[in-house]
Amino acid sequence: KECDLELSKTSINIDPGNTGTVIATFSNTGNSDWSLNVAFGGSNAGWAEVDGASSGMLPYSDGEGQKEFTVEITPDDSVEANSQSAITIQGKDGGIVKCSWDISVTVGQSHGATMSLGNTALYNIEPGQNTSTTLTVTNAGNGADTFKISASSLPSGWSVSLESNTVSTQSRHTNDKSATIDVSVSLPLDALATEEVEITFSVGPNSGGAAYSTQTLTVTVMAIHGMSGDAPAQDQTG
Repeated sequence: KECDLELSKTSINIDPGNTGTVIATFSNTGNSDWSLNVAFGGSNAGWAEVDGASSGMLPYSDGEGQKEFTVEITPDDSVEANSQSAITIQGKDGGIVKCSWDISVTVGQSHGATMSLGNTALYNIEPGQNTSTTLTVTNAGNGADTFKISASSLPSGWSVSLESNTVSTQSRHTNDKSATIDVSVSLPLDALATEEVEITFSVGPNSGGAAYSTQTLTVTVMAIHGMSGDAPAQDQTG
């Protein structure tokens, strides 16, 4: 019970979450039919599986017997983008490896980000004044990336200013996966104490597209008390 293994390709590039296929052809180099099962080895063996049955009879056929299996490989982004991982495809007789070959998998880049605010609410801000907080973007992908930050529209007279409209970070597998910017909100002089304004911040791809994450900042206005008086008649005679 012996075999040789030939792969349709020995290297493959796949983005995280996508599936690539390779044909594994086993040749019987023994002297009789025997039941072969396909298994996988390596630190990322869990990425690979057989499409269909993972075992079958490997025929002798006068020394010409072969059997093909389609192997599907679906990597995740648990490794850095553009890194290579070796997966060993094995032909086994029971628990004994009879033949094997490695396929090198180059993992592409995943994209995503999360966002958090230093404060989710800023209370009792005086009309005509500015208030500020911080906004932190954390890379959820497996490679260095640049993200675009935007804010929702505001009522007339209100404005929001971002220290930067874009941030760049390293992958989520590094210590430099986050970037923080300052956010400043300006209130008009005629802001009413009854106003409660919600500002929604979004982070998405720098090239445009759907937002990866949003956060809402609530701003309320301080109640200002005051009065004025006027005497229409400065002098009275009676």
